[in-house]
Amino acid sequence: MKPWSRSAVLAASMALTCESPAPTDDVSHTRGTPLGEPTALVWNGDITLADPKAVLTVQPHVSVDPRGGFLVADSREAQIRRYGPDGTLLSRFGRKGSGPDEFRRPNGAHRLPSGRIVVFDTNGKLVLLDSSGTRSTETQQTGLVPLYQGTPLNDEYAVLSGRVDGQAVTNLVHVWNLRTRQLTSSFFPSPSHPEALSAAYAYAGFASIAVRKDTVAVLFALSDTLRLYTPTGSLIRSVKIPFSEFRKLRKPIPMSGPPAAMQQWRASFSVASSVFWAENGTILVQWYDVVAGENEWHLVGFDSQGRITVPPTDTPKLLAVSPNNPALFFEHRHSEEPNAWSIALLHR
Repeated sequence: MKPWSRSAVLAASMALTCESPAPTDDVSHTRGTPLGEPTALVWNGDITLADPKAVLTVQPHVSVDPRGGFLVADSREAQIRRYGPDGTLLSRFGRKGSGPDEFRRPNGAHRLPSGRIVVFDTNGKLVLLDSSGTRSTETQQTGLVPLYQGTPLNDEYAVLSGRVDGQAVTNLVHVWNLRTRQLTSSFFPSPSHPEALSAAYAYAGFASIAVRKDTVAVLFALSDTLRLYTPTGSLIRSVKIPFSEFRKLRKPIPMSGPPAAMQQWRASFSVASSVFWAENGTILVQWYDVVAGENEWHLVGFDSQGRITVPPTDTPKLLAVSPNNPALFFEHRHSEEPNAWSIALLHR
């Protein structure tokens, strides 16, 4: 295997945020409190998305639609779908490609207060759809490659996480003006790390974001600390995440050698994959460890002072959190089909 170029490492980092690592053996991993034992979560039913002809749910990125139901950006299928509360398919848009109505790997779709739907694509593209989700009205290029995630702040601004022009060292969080098509602020620089880990941090070091009112929560994949910012980039507070166990990245990425070396490396550290803000103010952080080639998902909830509200818990993958009620939407506990979900409620 030839040594990786910087561009190859950055391209691979795009895949890391979407795909499960390859198989590996003999790895220790985090164990939380199994869901079903006393926790702050209670199962409350299931839902299955309709997959009629020409629609296949493969890799969904989900947001709860304020108008009811769900908005789904499917990275693998390069398609945006709108579903009713019961999983009925209401509309779909997009296909694989680089044209105006096409996507490379869409990783989020959210409804703006105005009613339009904003879609974020990993290649840095931002697309605005009409309220029905069936017609594009505008396409914008952010210059962030990869664009890891986006979420609206209001009708005029969106908060984005991504790397400016694919740079290994860059601010990772940005505020984008949807009206002027410009970045208005950038903050949260790539965390400091030993020089020997630079390629590893470029590969695995993505940022996740969540917005509640005028506060932006920022989670770095390789860190056990959550940071809260104003939209202009002023740090409000750093909060130690109350993980049950979080294995930090300590080994350089294998730049050459057999595939097994990469497999073992990817299984040697935990990944803080996503942050959510629940309706009651609870901050939810999901992280995973790789065991026998599979992601083992864990969840913990806490307040802005770091006090635990949901004890560290083994769960399925968390897909979305309702901003208006205590519902959480997970991949189904006993199904391998990505269109089957389980619903849990947060205790108030």
